[in-house]
Amino acid sequence: MLITKPRRLRKNLGGGMRHVGILCAVALVALHENVANLDTDHKRAKILAEGLNQIKELRVDIDTVETNIIKLPPRTCCGSLRLV
Repeated sequence: MLITKPRRLRKNLGGGMRHVGILCAVALVALHENVANLDTDHKRAKILAEGLNQIKELRVDIDTVETNIIKLPPRTCCGSLRLV
């Protein structure tokens, strides 16, 4: 029991990750070769978010889409998946 909590904390902080060198290499390539495309990528994310809002079961807060990340509320997504 004494060691369980520290192990869980270590894993939550990323200590359980393996082969992170591959992820780092991918991130470096993206930073060095795709920065010029970020503006286009962000615009496409906004368009995608607007399209997702056309689906009755989904709601995206368009004002929060400033980058290429679109956040969907888990309750909305899980509820929609139950319908499928």
